[in-house]
Amino acid sequence: MKTTATKVRPALARRLCDFFQRPPPSDPRTKSQDTIDARSGVRIEMTGRKRPAPSIAVPASFKFNLELGARAGAGVIVASIFQTAYTGPSNGDAAYPQLYYFFPSWYILGGVSYIAIAMIFSIGTNVGSTIRETFQETLGVVIAFLFNVVVFACFTPRVYHSADDVANSLGNGTLVRIEHAFSGTPYYVTPSDFYIMLPCIILFTVAIVMTPLETITKKLAVGNNIYFALTLINPNNPNDTAHLKPYNDPMLATSNIFRNLFVYLLLGVLGGLIALVVMLVPYPIFAIHRLRAEIQSTTTVLADLLHLMVDAFCFRRKTNRHSTHVAFEVARKLADADAKQARMESLLDDVWWEQSVGLHFLLPIRTSIVKPFLGLYASLLDDLRAMSDAVQTGRHGAFHSLVVSRVPKDVYLVQMKSVRALDAIASDILANARVLPTDAVDEVRTAMAALLQAVHAAHVECCESATPSDIEDAMTCYLFLFALESYCETLCTFPVTFNQLQHSTGLRAWMFLQRWCRRMVDPTQYTKQNLQIGIKVACAVVSGSVFAVYVFGFSPTAASALAYLWGSHVGGSFSRTANRVGGAVAGSIVPSVCLFLICSYGCTSSTTATILLDSVMFVWVTMSMYISLQNHAWSYAGFVSAYVSSGVFLNGCACGATTVAPISSYANLAQVSLGIVFFIVIEWLLFPQSATTLLRANMLAQLQLLQRAFHTLFEVTVATHGNVPTLLATEAIVMQTLPSLLLAQPGLLTEAQYEPRLWRPPFPITKFAAVCDSMKRLEHHTRVMFKLAKWFQRRRHSVQRRLSVNAGDLHRRSTVSQRATAPPTLAWTFSTTELGGAIHDTFASLEIVFGDAFALADADRVAHFLQMKEAFRRADVDGNGVLDVAEVERVLRELWGHSVRLDDHVRAFMALVDKDKSGAVSCQEFMDAIDDGLVLRGPSRPSLHPQELLDLDDVALTDTAQNMRTAYAAWLLQDRRFEKVSMDELLLLNGLMGCVSGIAIELQRLADVSAQ
Repeated sequence: MKTTATKVRPALARRLCDFFQRPPPSDPRTKSQDTIDARSGVRIEMTGRKRPAPSIAVPASFKFNLELGARAGAGVIVASIFQTAYTGPSNGDAAYPQLYYFFPSWYILGGVSYIAIAMIFSIGTNVGSTIRETFQETLGVVIAFLFNVVVFACFTPRVYHSADDVANSLGNGTLVRIEHAFSGTPYYVTPSDFYIMLPCIILFTVAIVMTPLETITKKLAVGNNIYFALTLINPNNPNDTAHLKPYNDPMLATSNIFRNLFVYLLLGVLGGLIALVVMLVPYPIFAIHRLRAEIQSTTTVLADLLHLMVDAFCFRRKTNRHSTHVAFEVARKLADADAKQARMESLLDDVWWEQSVGLHFLLPIRTSIVKPFLGLYASLLDDLRAMSDAVQTGRHGAFHSLVVSRVPKDVYLVQMKSVRALDAIASDILANARVLPTDAVDEVRTAMAALLQAVHAAHVECCESATPSDIEDAMTCYLFLFALESYCETLCTFPVTFNQLQHSTGLRAWMFLQRWCRRMVDPTQYTKQNLQIGIKVACAVVSGSVFAVYVFGFSPTAASALAYLWGSHVGGSFSRTANRVGGAVAGSIVPSVCLFLICSYGCTSSTTATILLDSVMFVWVTMSMYISLQNHAWSYAGFVSAYVSSGVFLNGCACGATTVAPISSYANLAQVSLGIVFFIVIEWLLFPQSATTLLRANMLAQLQLLQRAFHTLFEVTVATHGNVPTLLATEAIVMQTLPSLLLAQPGLLTEAQYEPRLWRPPFPITKFAAVCDSMKRLEHHTRVMFKLAKWFQRRRHSVQRRLSVNAGDLHRRSTVSQRATAPPTLAWTFSTTELGGAIHDTFASLEIVFGDAFALADADRVAHFLQMKEAFRRADVDGNGVLDVAEVERVLRELWGHSVRLDDHVRAFMALVDKDKSGAVSCQEFMDAIDDGLVLRGPSRPSLHPQELLDLDDVALTDTAQNMRTAYAAWLLQDRRFEKVSMDELLLLNGLMGCVSGIAIELQRLADVSAQ
């Protein structure tokens, strides 16, 4: 124990350094104590630093989001300046006086408040995200504008040249007067123009929705296309909608309308520029600065986690209290590390946009250098998560302590050198280095190799007097060592991989352009699902356009609302609908009342009214944008409230009038609500996709892929002595497909809550959240198994294979008699096969539960089904999928004991249950018999009901995993095999045992949760 204590001291040095300090020799207060300090080596003193008084800390995120909201509010104030009315002398057509100070007299469309709305749409959390949003939104508007230029180059709307022409058109139906308008003011419609444009709107909508453009680009393209089209075919005078356009008026010709629409396009660009200005003033918020700050702290985050794992697993005495404390601390730190990873990945995209405009020349950073480092961080985090599993599931028995006590110095050296190497890599990345040195990582590789050799020697020595129970205790030790080895290997291979990358900006830009062009013409990007969404959006837009033309006086509000509303499934639309309605109500009703009060009582002074309006608008937009930035379910409602309220406030007060009319946006709210209703109805009627159904399908797909990966990474790995032939295909599943499915789960889970359930019971959010959590842990165990297999294959040329497992034994199941008399080698192969079969059966049962057959099933039915499947699996000893006579006799023998002759009962059972007379009972026949109320009667137990048959020999999946671990431990000790097996093989086998046990635990938990 003395040696152990001495070895522990370096690992605890950082914990003790704050309390045990030696004052500097130059301190006069310590002069008399120098001799004592030299002898004892320790001095206890007060540092004089006092802990600050406790106070309520304001989170940094609150300050940052509030600041961004205030910048958005200031941007709206700046945008309102462009609405300044022109009061100078008229220098143009008296019929069309200049309306705005900053715009020419020929601009007659109005809508200058769109600058503020575009600013709200464009503003991001930093300069890079603002540039991105501005570009994507402008691209959508430009696409819509160019499309309308092409369309109206081939088609000219009907123009009326005289009163007789109008009268004839009204007579023959070419021109229609709408008497029952929503606004109460009659207006005119040219049906032929509308019906010519309608197919163009439909084709454009379907085509844009199908393209692999960004979602915001698609939505703005569709929404602005509707606005442009309806504006161009509108025959009414924009200044007086009750009358037609003046005859032969050049100001209302199509060419001038196009000029007006181009100015409208530039209004959006101007709004984006204002958003960029408020992001730069009073000081710039660069994504580059924020990402550099995040990278600087990555080494501290990873080093703290590594220190916590090593300290808990190797140097701390394991107690229940300590285990609970470590579990909470590890979970908290891993959650913080995951959040940090998400922030860095989000900032990386913003940095790319800042780099695209040349800011990387002023602020030294390149995405081609930073992106690989973020991949390194994510991989190291996976390894630390595997260490945490070993820490929390480890038994930490006497054998574990004995092995670990031999190598504390080696573990400490690996920890110290890996932290030093990571710090050196991070420093080079921040210095924008294009070539990384390998000196530090070479030291890590050497230290890790020495640790593995020391552990192997200690393991062989300790196994001399070990029992199978001791070997089981040490299994998690090897899983921890593999995770640590994987951590170091990832660190060591990073510089070599990084030095092979291309960092030329011009070449990378050209490659990006090529990838984007290939993506646009790739047929696989134009999926059937996108076509269905395009058809639904087009139908909704057509409905909104019909009402816009024949009810709302060419107002595109209802149709454009659909452009910002559509989702890919019902849940998504309902969540967006709820947020949009809530935001529209919050942004229209209360601001309308405030506007009315200000205009009613503040118009005595136009300056006072303007100040009051700007102040209220600033506060309202600031708070709305603060809510929008909270990243909650109601964030979109805050965003909608911000841009709707800005449109309301920017209407201003007509203080020059003799009376002040109440101003409100109720008509706008009614049109938005109608658009919402249109899309809900159409989505229910056309290709309905429930978010709940999509969530279940997502889980089903994950289970199927996890089962395939399990077969390859466990059964094939053991059977082929680690030479897995299909590892490349499995890599695509584990590293790409499964993470993408996991990434979609939180959104589906959130959106499913908004879905109307109608006749169905309420959505079980707690149950599905637990299922998602289990899926995430299953994916983690599978990823560790993949790393094990890949690591072992990578070292296959340098390792002598000594595994003595007959691969043929892994393809057959044991019988009861074989299992009782089998030697350790066969016992392990039998246990491995049985656990593999049990896991496959559980996967198959869960796949049925998450399939269509159980979509509307209640918890009792699911629990009953899983219980029947488990009972059949336990009865099917040889694992051939059917129960033969011997297996039926065994089941009945366990029910009635040996006092009853079972020949007649077995024949009666087979006659009742074996419907197809095949001589064996299939799983379906077994379940049908139990569902039909099978009752077994005997002399000792007159009435035996189906439930007693299901409860027979209740052995959980985790017990089967325990049997496998016990058999493996006996196999390792047999014939002193622990001396023959290499360290790499020990890491592989023990790692597989740990991962498979974790998968068994999670599958058992998943089955229990599914039955709730």
